[in-house]
Amino acid sequence: QIQGIKAQTQDITQMERELKSTSGVQRIELLLDLTDKNMEAGRWKAAADYAEEAETLAKKMKQPEFGAAALHRQGLVHRQNNKERRAASAFQESNQMLRNAGVGNRELVLENLKQLRQIAESRKDERELQAIDAQITRVNARPDLAPPPPPEAPLTRAEMREEIDNLTKVILNMK
Repeated sequence: QIQGIKAQTQDITQMERELKSTSGVQRIELLLDLTDKNMEAGRWKAAADYAEEAETLAKKMKQPEFGAAALHRQGLVHRQNNKERRAASAFQESNQMLRNAGVGNRELVLENLKQLRQIAESRKDERELQAIDAQITRVNARPDLAPPPPPEAPLTRAEMREEIDNLTKVILNMK
């Protein structure tokens, strides 16, 4: 177990070095990874700091899905620190950010609702539980939040040529 902790610390240190030379979306992704690694290592203050920085940068860069992911992680840290009200606020804000941006990340929405449900259960808030269950039902019923089916691969040479031609036209129209 000591070996595992030492390896985690080395991973975190390496990622922190990489962070110094990283910018843009890649920086947000690295901040989220650092948040996860620090949570795994039980370094909750560092996890909270990285999640907050990721949220701030995501908002600044207008990347709502990353901002929502950062808020979700902040909620997890707050739960770990027994700050249920702040956790609930972070999970709700994460879902609101996705909704406002029109981002259909069903997995994150459901994970936020699951966390909110656990908080409502611990409070024994039946009305809140019913409201959350209704939201979960609505999310599960919405096909637009389902991941898109994988595109079917062209089967014949002619279909592949047609697909290439279509993509070429799209690319040429972008210039």
